[in-house]
Amino acid sequence: ALLSPWALRRRRRVLRKRGVAGSGRPGSADRAAAGSASLAWDEAADTGVDYGHVPEKSESPRAYALRLADDAGLADGPALALQRLREAYEQEVYAAPGTTVRGASGAGSGSGAGSGSAPANRAERLWSDVTAVQVGLADSAPWAARFRARYFPASLASRFRR
Repeated sequence: ALLSPWALRRRRRVLRKRGVAGSGRPGSADRAAAGSASLAWDEAADTGVDYGHVPEKSESPRAYALRLADDAGLADGPALALQRLREAYEQEVYAAPGTTVRGASGAGSGSGAGSGSAPANRAERLWSDVTAVQVGLADSAPWAARFRARYFPASLASRFRR
């Protein structure tokens, strides 16, 4: 019973990772792939919440990402990964369909030769950025915050308040 929050949070992370890879929803791979940046952003933002960095209700994803990187004291690598996730999320949610925003991670086709490899590469890049943010938050947090984030994740409770 004590490990239930950990197990629920881990399950949510696994489902999001599958969704980013496009295999999260059987029969709707296009829909899952279309929302991959949103899933990756949600995972990174929930990790921030788990470490005590709760977004304000009026805060945009851009403002939250900047504040999270600053408040958590993220190193350059994780801070850049967070920026790429935010850019990909903004591209997916706010840009007109069919447009590509320069500099957005995972946006556009990249330099992959085959069209089948581009979504897989994009999914790998998105999830590696999520992992970099998670590691960066863990590295910059005291042990008590790491323990709380792992075994009593605040993001579980915040999902019920929305």
